[in-house]
Amino acid sequence: MTVRIAYYLPRLEASGERTLVRSIQRQLPADRYQTRLFGFVRDRSLQGHAEEDECRLSRSLLHDPFSLLKLAREIRAWQPDLLHAWGIAELGIEACWPLSRTARWRVGTVHNPVAGTGRMIPARGSRWLKHCHRVTATSSIVGRQLENLQPGMSLEVIPAAVESYDGSSPGKQPGIPPSASVIAVAGFDARHEGVREALEMMELLCSVNDNLHMVLLGRAATEPWIRRFSQQLEIDSRVHLPTSGCWQQVLREATLLLMPARSHGVSTTLLHAMAASVPVVLADTVANRSLVDENCVNFFPAGDSGQCARQVHQLLKDPARLASMAETGLKFYQSADSVRQMVDHYDVVYQEIVEAGR
Repeated sequence: MTVRIAYYLPRLEASGERTLVRSIQRQLPADRYQTRLFGFVRDRSLQGHAEEDECRLSRSLLHDPFSLLKLAREIRAWQPDLLHAWGIAELGIEACWPLSRTARWRVGTVHNPVAGTGRMIPARGSRWLKHCHRVTATSSIVGRQLENLQPGMSLEVIPAAVESYDGSSPGKQPGIPPSASVIAVAGFDARHEGVREALEMMELLCSVNDNLHMVLLGRAATEPWIRRFSQQLEIDSRVHLPTSGCWQQVLREATLLLMPARSHGVSTTLLHAMAASVPVVLADTVANRSLVDENCVNFFPAGDSGQCARQVHQLLKDPARLASMAETGLKFYQSADSVRQMVDHYDVVYQEIVEAGR
C-alpha cells in the first residue's frame, strides 16, 4: 500500500520546520509513500516559488477562513491518507475545521514553540493534538513539557536532525568588507525581544570595533521596526539582511552565530551552525542547556544585552577560543542523530498507524 501524506505548515516561512519536513519528504521510501507539502506564506510574491511537490497559498491574516477553505479543498483534491501537521502552536480554527476531515489519519509534531506570556500550545493547538493518532516532539525538553500539559498523550520524541550544507559559498554580503567580522543573528520570540537585544548589543560593540557587521536571519528580520531601530541606534550601516541565495550560505560565512531568543525547544539553526563549524553564542535557557553544554557554545544571561556584548567582544578577541568552539560544535553535530535516523523513526510511526487502521 502506498501511503499519501499531506504535510501542513501554517507558516511556510518557518524555515526550521520546513527544513525538517523537506528532509523527511526526500528520504522516505518512494515505493511506500507519496508526499506533498501544503501551507501559507504572508508575501504573495513567494506563492509562485512553490516546488513541484508543494502547494503554497498566500494570506495576510493568520486565521482567514476563506484561505483555509481554499487550502482544505486543495488537500482534499490530492486525497491524502494521512495529514501531518507542524507548527502546532500557530494552528487556528483549522484545528477544529476545515482541515480535521481532510484525511483518515492525523499526526502532530511540536518543534520549537516561541516563549511568550501565554501557554506553550494554545487551546486550538491542544485540541488538534488531542485528536491525533500520534504526536511527536523534536526534542526531549518539548516532549516533557507536552507530557505535563496533556497527561496520557501518545507521545514519541524524535530528535530533530539536519543535513550539513555543502553548497557553494557566496562570499561576503554587499556592504560588508572582506576583512570584517560578521555576527549572524537567528531566532525570534513572540515579542521580538531577541532581535531588539541583539541590536542593543551591536550598538555597544560598534563603539569599540570599527570592522564589525551583523546579518539578521529568519522571518523576524524583515519587520519594518528593525530598520527604524537600527537607525535610531546609528548602526544601520552595520546591520544587513541576506540579499539573495540560501541563508545557510550566509551562516557558513559568519564569524559566529548569536541566538538571543528564548523558546521552549531547540532551534535547527543551532544544529546548522555546528554542522558548518560556526561558533554559537546562546541565551541561557533550560531548553538550550538540555541539548548542549559550555564546551560547545557560549551561554549568556537571557535578556542581558550588556553581558552578551561583553562576552561576544571577548570571543572576537580570542581566535583560539572560537576555533575550539567550532571544533567541539562540529563533533557534537556528528555524534547526534542523523537525518536518516530521524526519517526511519517517522517511517515506523506512519507504518504503525496504517497497520493499526487496517
